Amino acid sequence: MKRFIGTVAILAVAAGCTSTPRAGGLGVISGEFIRSGGPAGTPNVVLAGTITATPTDTTMKAVSVSVRADGRFSLRVRAGTYTLVGLSPGVQGGPGTETAPIPCPYFSATGDKQIRVQSNDHVTINVVCNIK
Repeated sequence: MKRFIGTVAILAVAAGCTSTPRAGGLGVISGEFIRSGGPAGTPNVVLAGTITATPTDTTMKAVSVSVRADGRFSLRVRAGTYTLVGLSPGVQGGPGTETAPIPCPYFSATGDKQIRVQSNDHVTINVVCNIK
């Protein structure tokens, strides 16, 4: 009987050491920042600028990164849920705000506005500025 109990205790400890993601671990959000829309036939254009990931958990800090010349970005973030916003000098406001970049929030094809990142995840997305 004692031997059986010892085996169960060892299995319970071993089960606690699995590769289950731990809270607060790191993940990556990467992708492209692009402009879409305009007159019919206008191709998508990669944008320069900044991408900011703001966590829904207010105890965590936002993370920003400059977008590379090819429109690509990569952010290392703590596990959590984020909203992403891109800003580019290539997408500016209308009358009275011509030189102010317009925020381009991320949303998925299904309309989700948040991205969930787990420890050791690599989430690939596009942040798109839709223009008319």
